[in-house]
Amino acid sequence: MMERVGIACLRGAGDMVSGLVVMAIVNAINMATSYALATGLGPLPELGWQGIALGTAIGHVCGATILTALLAGGRAGRSGGA
Repeated sequence: MMERVGIACLRGAGDMVSGLVVMAIVNAINMATSYALATGLGPLPELGWQGIALGTAIGHVCGATILTALLAGGRAGRSGGA
């Protein structure tokens, strides 16, 4: 829920790109951790379906954390670009 609300707030403020970037990061983390936990890659345990669910949760927690940091940092008075 934090992701959806955070992205909607950014869109309402005119920032259309940050939400896209954050969701791309969420998807990359989701794919990597889900695969690693499902198959037991390296030192990680092989968790199967539970690993996929855990990897998805980890990706969404990372996305919510990034969005919270973006929103807490504020965007007022900044021109686009720099």
